[in-house]
Amino acid sequence: MAEKIMYNLQEAAEYTGLSYHFWWKACRQREVRFVKAGNRYLIHRANIDDFLLHGPQECNEKKRG
Repeated sequence: MAEKIMYNLQEAAEYTGLSYHFWWKACRQREVRFVKAGNRYLIHRANIDDFLLHGPQECNEKKRG
């Protein structure tokens, strides 16, 4: 089976050992890059790893719409 690339917040929590709330807050404060699909946050595994290695970084991407 292929390894996952995109993680929802619960999967990110299980992957890292950090809480669901931690990842939710990091997305809401735009400290980690994510994609929002409906009401779900999805984080690329590389962005999770980068966040863990380098800490929070401001994501300057504007909201669409």
